[in-house]
Amino acid sequence: MKFDSLYGSWELVRTEYQPDDYLPLGAFQNSKGITALFGNHYNPRNSVRNTEEMGYFLDWKTQEWSPISIEIEGVDLAYLRKNYSTDFLETEHFVFLASNTELKNLGWNIIDKETGEIFVYPDTRNFEVFSSPYIEIFGDLVSYMDPKGKEMQIDLGQIHQASLKVGQINYGVSSSSPPNKNLIVYVFGVIGFFIVVLAGLGIKNFQRKKSKLTRTIENEEVDISSEVISELLTKEGEKLTTESLDLILKIDHTQNFDSRRIKRSRLINEINQEYKKMKNKELIVRERNPNDKRFFFYMINS
Repeated sequence: MKFDSLYGSWELVRTEYQPDDYLPLGAFQNSKGITALFGNHYNPRNSVRNTEEMGYFLDWKTQEWSPISIEIEGVDLAYLRKNYSTDFLETEHFVFLASNTELKNLGWNIIDKETGEIFVYPDTRNFEVFSSPYIEIFGDLVSYMDPKGKEMQIDLGQIHQASLKVGQINYGVSSSSPPNKNLIVYVFGVIGFFIVVLAGLGIKNFQRKKSKLTRTIENEEVDISSEVISELLTKEGEKLTTESLDLILKIDHTQNFDSRRIKRSRLINEINQEYKKMKNKELIVRERNPNDKRFFFYMINS
């Protein structure tokens, strides 16, 4: 959304080539940069959701993100991320990862934030800290409440000393590294992209012949046909009210005000883009109502 300071209103902004959102399980920083672990790649624009098996590192010096690799002896991280949940907690010097599995070298895992070394605590452990109604952290001391309401503490410094090293976070992973499953998926994705592009060009040519532009707005198919533009052209020089414009755009049946406003904004953008191809100017121009500056007139400028 973009706030138009001239007209005093919010407008929907349509952007292209939007990347996937990356939502890590957690992130921590050390003297070299920021490390983001695991999480998911999510794109709300196309409902894509993929699990991140490793993570990424932001280098303070280069200001660039690069992929990392995580190695834990005897552990398939892809299997772990798919079948088990992992909890994340950060203290001053350590990251506390907890996975409730029977897999070797997993359970209470400690990451040394500065070195990236991964340790496992071999003794009996529980996971009640992550269901506590509150958590307080002082240095590497974690205070929480157990299910019976008793205050408990975990000293990650002591846990670290009693743990065994089982893995490592590897930084500076190069794109020239040996091909892996992600690279194969990427290559096939690129091939698939070009196939879709070629198919899309054919579809676009077909649509141009029909002089018809269709967009899906909030799961509702809205048709901006040449008839709609033709009807607008008959209103040349007129100032249409919001209600009159909605009637022409065929969105007057939408009862929700905010939904109708968003649809109207999208359709006006679509129509103006289409008209710019024909006349190199916008067809619909907004003008604020001088009697009530909260509302607008829509000038048809053919």
